Formats: sequence, structure tokens, C-alpha cells
Amino acid sequence: MQDMEFTIERGKLYMLQTRNGKRTARAALKIACDLVEEGMISTDEALLKIEPKQLDAPGEVPQPVSEEKTQDTTTEGPAF
Repeated sequence: MQDMEFTIERGKLYMLQTRNGKRTARAALKIACDLVEEGMISTDEALLKIEPKQLDAPGEVPQPVSEEKTQDTTTEGPAF
């Protein structure tokens, strides 16, 4: 993704600057998955489009939830 700055003067287009655009890990994952689903890139290519360091940012990527049964934490104490 690119951010581009430009201007138009007297009907002529001038590029002022361009730089790599920033996006969240969640957005990078969504774009990569969409491109694979549309058949535009392979799964291997999609994995290369995601920066590993983005995935380490807290709260960026939903973590898998274990489906194991949780331990019963109810206890019995003295009746008041």
C-alpha cells in the first residue's frame, strides 16, 4: 500500500511524494486473506505480505481460544 501526495496545477499532475502506507496487523491479515480467496495470490505469497513484528503488537490479532472444558472453580465455605 502506498500513500501518495500530489497536486494539480494548470491541468498538470505533479507527484510530490510517495511512501509506504501503514496498516494494522489485522488489516494486513484481512487483505492477505481476501487476495487468496479471490485467487489473486497464493497462500505462500499472502504469508510474505505480513510483517511478523506486527503480529507481536498487543491487541492487534485475536488470539485462539481453547475449547477445552474449564475447571470448575466453585468452592464451598462456611455457611453464614
